[in-house]
Amino acid sequence: MASIVHLDQTTSTMDEARKLSATQAYGAVMAESQTAGRGRIPGRSWDTRPGQALLATIWFPRTALQNPATPRIMAGDDTTAQPEPPVSLMAGLAVAKACLFWASSSDRLFRNGLSVKWPNDVLCGSNKLAGILCEATSSTIMAGIGINCSQPSFTGTYRTGPTSILMETGQTPDRHLLLTLILDELWTLIAGRTGWREELDHLLAWKGKTVDFRSGLAEGHPIRGVLAGIADDGAIILDIKGSRQWFHSGELSPVIDEYR
Repeated sequence: MASIVHLDQTTSTMDEARKLSATQAYGAVMAESQTAGRGRIPGRSWDTRPGQALLATIWFPRTALQNPATPRIMAGDDTTAQPEPPVSLMAGLAVAKACLFWASSSDRLFRNGLSVKWPNDVLCGSNKLAGILCEATSSTIMAGIGINCSQPSFTGTYRTGPTSILMETGQTPDRHLLLTLILDELWTLIAGRTGWREELDHLLAWKGKTVDFRSGLAEGHPIRGVLAGIADDGAIILDIKGSRQWFHSGELSPVIDEYR
């Protein structure tokens, strides 16, 4: 079982995971607050008051992806080259499943439902509940997770409006328990590997709807199409004027006029 390190404050749990992974193959670190949390796109940060969000990073060796096995056991020296599954999507799916399990066991419901937004967010309705940031070294994968838990409201301007578990369900989760549930879900997905895409299809935000895609770091003119699904390598599949196209890096947004 991966151990969980709990800190009061850090620059970012990703920084801590990089240091801890030098001596521990598997693990997770969570913090009450972080002073330099960051998002996937430069300039975006995860701002929250101490104790209001689950701020954590999970790490494990890359060999766990190359050799599907329960991450509680070292994968050994076999480094046969295989395509790595998309960890950011698997982590997002693990977060969504863990939140849904917590809600069910607590006799609660997410009033606006949950969905996974490609490539790295978890939404409640149209609002952002959680974000994922994955980084890697030559030997280690790190999945940073930020989940809004106990915020009663949000102020300010956001590209995607935020929400919290408290706002959606009326109850605040035990963050340590929630991280444990996420770890269990992520290990199960990594061990199985083949079933994650089918599970994600059921929770994929805007599937079958018209969306705008912007490549890279969400710059340039959008490409419009219908979201068909996710490929085995994590690419987004869009139906564009009768032709299917695959995209590996970018941002999606719904075409608002379609929902009015």
